[in-house]
Amino acid sequence: MNEALERVIAEQQKEIDHLKLRDTVNTAAWLREHKRQERFMDAFWLCFNSPSDKDARMNMRLLLAEQGWCVRCQQNPCECDDE
Repeated sequence: MNEALERVIAEQQKEIDHLKLRDTVNTAAWLREHKRQERFMDAFWLCFNSPSDKDARMNMRLLLAEQGWCVRCQQNPCECDDE
């Protein structure tokens, strides 16, 4: 009976460890996405408030491309090859 209880406890601990790892990975992914969105919005407002600033426009284009947007066809994913 003691061995069965130890086996159940070990299985539960394994599941707890797995869930903790998933939580850590998900939190890290959320933080990365949040930072990416912050950078994008900072670039957007800089570009919006200073439309003649070439560096701001270039930074905005780079961030759009980083997010998968094609600056030529303005689609995500790119549809340039479909034409």
